[in-house]
Amino acid sequence: MKEQRDQDQRRHEQQIQQLQAEMRKLQQSLVVKQDEVTRLNQDGVRLVADLSHARKSAYEQQTYGRQLEQKLEALPVIQQQHYALVSKLEEKDQRLKELTTQISLPPVR
Repeated sequence: MKEQRDQDQRRHEQQIQQLQAEMRKLQQSLVVKQDEVTRLNQDGVRLVADLSHARKSAYEQQTYGRQLEQKLEALPVIQQQHYALVSKLEEKDQRLKELTTQISLPPVR
């Protein structure tokens, strides 16, 4: 009977040691997982910041694109004004040449 109790006691102590070893292994695994979660959280924070920056940049590019579109839409009107001014300038230049020629001619008697 005493031998049986001793065997039971040893078996119980072995089970306790095995459970303690398993607990240590699980605790180490938990520490590794917690480190991984911490790293993933940090990556998530970085990714959110990157996304925010990318959205801001995209918004700025869209705004710039709309400004360019507005300028392109105004270009034909500006081009017509340019052609009209060039035409007027040519007319004025021609008139100036005529007047210069008239001034240069000897007076008619």
